[in-house]
Amino acid sequence: MVALEGAYAFFDDLGKQRAVTILERYHHLVRDLAAGFSGREIELAHRFLFRFDRPFDGVQFCLALHDRLPDLCRELDLKLEARCAVHLDEVVQWESPVEDVTRGARPWVVDGPARQRITHLTSMALPRQTLITSLARDLSMRAGKKELADDILWVDHGSFVVTEGRDPIEVFEVGRKGVSSFGRPGIRENISMEMTALPWEAAEGEPLPGRRHWVLERQLDLIVPGEAWIGLQQRVRDRHLFVVATDVVGQTALRQELENLKAWRQALNEPPFLPRPIEARLSDAPYYLELDSDQSRPLMEWFTEATSEQRLNLIETLLDLAKAFHEAELVFGEVAAQRFMVNDQGLLLLVGTSQELPPPLYRAPEIEAAGKVTSASDLYAFGVLFYQLVRGDLGAGPGPFWERQLNDGKLQKLIAGLLEPEPETRLTAAAALDCLRAQEVSSPALSDPLATSEPPVNNTKFFWVGLALAFIAGLVAGGVLL
Repeated sequence: MVALEGAYAFFDDLGKQRAVTILERYHHLVRDLAAGFSGREIELAHRFLFRFDRPFDGVQFCLALHDRLPDLCRELDLKLEARCAVHLDEVVQWESPVEDVTRGARPWVVDGPARQRITHLTSMALPRQTLITSLARDLSMRAGKKELADDILWVDHGSFVVTEGRDPIEVFEVGRKGVSSFGRPGIRENISMEMTALPWEAAEGEPLPGRRHWVLERQLDLIVPGEAWIGLQQRVRDRHLFVVATDVVGQTALRQELENLKAWRQALNEPPFLPRPIEARLSDAPYYLELDSDQSRPLMEWFTEATSEQRLNLIETLLDLAKAFHEAELVFGEVAAQRFMVNDQGLLLLVGTSQELPPPLYRAPEIEAAGKVTSASDLYAFGVLFYQLVRGDLGAGPGPFWERQLNDGKLQKLIAGLLEPEPETRLTAAAALDCLRAQEVSSPALSDPLATSEPPVNNTKFFWVGLALAFIAGLVAGGVLL
């Protein structure tokens, strides 16, 4: 739908003859442009209503109209600005009988809720603005990926609700830099229905603005710049990872996260262990990154059901990942169990690009003095994580005599090499991989987190107690003999 700003005032301000001339030229321009994109004119009152085969055709028509109107303005020496809206929905449409058309009826009639919605959307638009609803926007972005110029922007204006019990409208804008207004939509032309922005908070079942049919399903315990949520597509039942923030600090962190993720994916040649960005909403709150998580679960959850063999395979996968990172001269930084997700096939996914210091449990001794992370400190943190996987406890740390908690000397050697206090003597990722593969470690060497066995008896303390008692008895006996 296209509305000419201030058209009603032309007759009063310019006189009948001048107003008719202007409107004729404007109507001719609009019809020419619409025909170029296969648009069918449905009606013309004070607004044009067109039907297009694709939403993208409607978008191209609106962009072309905003581009061409300044030329007409110069010809007529008059300011002309259009307000446009694009909406995709089912409509009721029929062709009028010929006898009705000869009596003045419209050749085509369109009616239904979709007509009312696009009327409201056009009323919200500002001069030089094209508003578009979510599904039309998604399909247009996909169709225009190669055709639209780099100066075309897509802006999310958030969700609006029409009072009197009507459904919310997710409102976006498409426009060209330097031409479109990109202002906050409002209510115009005495539309009596007040529209106000809906407050939004991350919660289970909450719809995601800008992602039709997507809702937040559950929150995850992951190290990300904001809150980590699994989002559910309610129609096709897909699940993606959403990193959500609601304030300006979170917005800045998400921008940096997206830049880091793109740089990492490029440096590592699009590896499968880094999530693929699908959507980024960073202009208006709530802000989020949508990532393809390949139906993965956090490592903390996967671990409780994983077999010993699966956990052993995961150690090898983690070392492969560490080797790839370090060969590309990248460091993990904040290594912890909460940085990883795993799917049912055992495929690993690294989430978050935090370069902060790892949690104290995973922190190498040299970090306290240097205050920064290195590839060597990464390997120390992985050594702690491997100890937890072997031990069967993701909350445990390798304290004094940690080797006694493991029942396989070969795995002890691998982890000890990663936990070396001096970074110069610590195993590299490549050396650790060679060590692991050469050892042919068997899965029974790992503890089962689901087992309910009694804790091992510490015979050492009984030996020292027995020795002390024997020594005291000897002293007493000696005293008696003396």
